[in-house]
Amino acid sequence: MSEQTTRRESLRAGLAAAGVLALVPDWALPALAQGEALVPFTDLPSNFNPTPTPERRTLDVRKIEGPFTPKDQFFTTQHYGHPAIDPAVFTLKVSGLVERPKSFSLDELRKMRSAELVFGFECSGNRRPLQGLASNGRWTGLPLKTVLDRVGVKPQGREFVFFGADHAEEDVDFRGTVTKVDQQFGRSLPRDKTLSPEPFLAYALNGEPLTRHQGFPLRLLVPGWYGVAHVKWLSNIHVQEEPYLGKFQARWYRTLRGENIGGETK
Repeated sequence: MSEQTTRRESLRAGLAAAGVLALVPDWALPALAQGEALVPFTDLPSNFNPTPTPERRTLDVRKIEGPFTPKDQFFTTQHYGHPAIDPAVFTLKVSGLVERPKSFSLDELRKMRSAELVFGFECSGNRRPLQGLASNGRWTGLPLKTVLDRVGVKPQGREFVFFGADHAEEDVDFRGTVTKVDQQFGRSLPRDKTLSPEPFLAYALNGEPLTRHQGFPLRLLVPGWYGVAHVKWLSNIHVQEEPYLGKFQARWYRTLRGENIGGETK
């Protein structure tokens, strides 16, 4: 963004892209004060490098041009790689404490009444030096509740576990003996959140099928939650009564780490 670009022009361009400019009165768009100039982003570390790697893609926030992040710039991070899934044989299995366990094909999900969700989120690790782990998109899919209503959730079902197709071997220490166990990525939600209208099953981003990096062919979105909750390559929803104690639920993403900022621990 050049110094000659005013805040008014920047806001006007963004609002026009979002299709809401006509709803905003002219007086609501601020202008630069006399002698004032826009300055570059100052919160990026000197070694900031948005170049994607096989494990992570970061958004170069200095080059945002509209409200929706392009698919090839949308941030991503994961723990067990990027599984390749054939959409022709893909199924979403719903199991556990449900009245009618069922596996849904991608075609069956697409034939249900679709909806759109404009939603942005960030990784809980979005801080220096990993700035850029945040993006915004227009998602197409259906409310999770639509699928769960089809199978009927039993009253004792209190924990809903969402498993991705991504998996890897983990070392599990049981009473001093370390054993390698194949683990799927999994996260869970409580009953009240899961059965609310908010959680969303997405199969398209910005009008196109999800990319492999974004969880093709299906992913979970939970508005208001950090990125770890938005399980990619969603393959199984398991309803149970007891708490889910998987690695990325019970051990990781659980605490706030103190950081020394200006001589104070925050």
